Amino acid sequence: GIPGLILGIIAMVLSGKAKGLYEADPSVYSLGSYKNMKAGRTCAIIGLCLSAAYVLFVIVYLLIVGTALMAMPWDRM
Repeated sequence: GIPGLILGIIAMVLSGKAKGLYEADPSVYSLGSYKNMKAGRTCAIIGLCLSAAYVLFVIVYLLIVGTALMAMPWDRM
C-alpha cells in the first residue's frame, strides 16, 4: 500500500526527468531506451493506481469494521 504509493511517485518523477532528457537531445539516446522509459512509466502508473486502490480499500474496510464494532453492545456482554 504505502510503499507502493511512495515508489510509484518516485518512478513517475524519474520517468518525467528521463523524458525531459530524451526530448532535449534525442540523438544521444536510442529508440530502445525511449521505449524502455515509456514501459517503465506505464508500469509506474499501473502500480500507483493499484496501490492507491489498495490503500483506499483498507481505509474503507477499517471504517466499516470500526463502525460495526462500535455498534456492538459491549456493556451487555
